[in-house]
Amino acid sequence: MSTLILGQEFASPVTQTILPVAEIITGSTRNGNVASACIVGFYPLSPTEFTGLETSVALASGQVATTSVRLPAANGVQPEYLVARFSNHEANQEAWRGHSSFVPADAAGYYSDWIMPASLITYRHGLGVLVGALVNGLDVYTWSTPSAAVPPQADNGALQWAASVSLTDDLDCAFFDFNWVDLFQAKPPAGVTIEGLTGLAIVPTTQPAGLPFKSSVLQHPMIGPNNTTIYNTVRIIRLAQTIAPDDYTFGFTIAYTDAHGRVASTAVTLTLTVV
Repeated sequence: MSTLILGQEFASPVTQTILPVAEIITGSTRNGNVASACIVGFYPLSPTEFTGLETSVALASGQVATTSVRLPAANGVQPEYLVARFSNHEANQEAWRGHSSFVPADAAGYYSDWIMPASLITYRHGLGVLVGALVNGLDVYTWSTPSAAVPPQADNGALQWAASVSLTDDLDCAFFDFNWVDLFQAKPPAGVTIEGLTGLAIVPTTQPAGLPFKSSVLQHPMIGPNNTTIYNTVRIIRLAQTIAPDDYTFGFTIAYTDAHGRVASTAVTLTLTVV
């Protein structure tokens, strides 16, 4: 929770790869509009440069209202970034859940609470991967070397994709992206020829147990047949600070057209191995 200034152009453009989701209650002072805001979660974004004047952002699931926020300066730096804006009324209905890519703040490892030991009431909080990165900068969510993600590969015609990554020394590693259209068209379903094959859409169907990761489809469009829009980027978001070495399974459904223009679908399993 913080006091901030709304709706001002950024001092310089800001590149964001997530859009914080904020419940905002507005007011006014001699210095202009102010608000109290509580970040309740995040929407993943393709890297996008904002000026601060944007009033909406397109997600793969539709438009969301936005506003710029400017926090009080700290250590000579005045943080400012774009957020998805929800009113108190919308918050009562948790309207942000209307977009399937929503990641709750508590799922991202963030927590805060008051504790009361025998002699003193104190406050404690913890920053998850996404919240911690938000504090330090919104454009730093990359897999740093040498623990770079290996792009998933279709390996046997049954659409079993696989990737491997080491997270041992990489606490700031928050996500990786891959182009599902390229993978799908490089290795189609059994009995389907590559000629004339066009992937139309991908939908996440299952996430790993315990939600250490979450997959989502980014609003990163390409133009398909008949000027259709295809969102071709899947993001695997790391939510837990500590992730045990293991295999983590994601499920997807892909809709496609074949050489005869017929629409069909196939299931896909992605196994992410943390080593």
